[in-house]
Amino acid sequence: MSWTGREWGGDQDTVAALEAFGPPPWINPRAFGLLRRATRKFEAPRIDPAPSDWWQPAAGYDSPSYRADYEAGEEYSYLQFVGLTGDGILAQLDLYKLGTRFELPVFMLQGEEDLVTTPEIARAWFDRVTAPRKAFVLLARTGHDPNRTMIAAQLEILRTRVRAEAIESDGR
Repeated sequence: MSWTGREWGGDQDTVAALEAFGPPPWINPRAFGLLRRATRKFEAPRIDPAPSDWWQPAAGYDSPSYRADYEAGEEYSYLQFVGLTGDGILAQLDLYKLGTRFELPVFMLQGEEDLVTTPEIARAWFDRVTAPRKAFVLLARTGHDPNRTMIAAQLEILRTRVRAEAIESDGR
């Protein structure tokens, strides 16, 4: 991956930190954390963010202790995903090996500005999928994290495509 593209906005400190890890595959879990923080930062000016109240803890949970516990839990989950030396479940995941043939419709919603799972990578996998019906929906001003556009598109697909498929198969 090149860190010289426009998406990095001239932030040489972040670019230098990312380059210090070298090219993937990484075995240091801190590289993944830094990359995730960087992608959120660089997606931000090009997306419509989720409303801030989506991420507000309920009354009684908004304390320094809760936030520390939440962050520790998130780090633990992340370490399970990445592993201490890059040997977590992520290293064992091979979508192509799991299969690309489905007996049900496949609808993939993809953020156009996603720097984690880029549209090109997602589309390359999707194009190999075989399904009775499928659709790849590219969402403008959407990154890796959910926002109103993504939630609205999910609801629309459920209402107009998935529900229609379910009703049609009930009639058979």
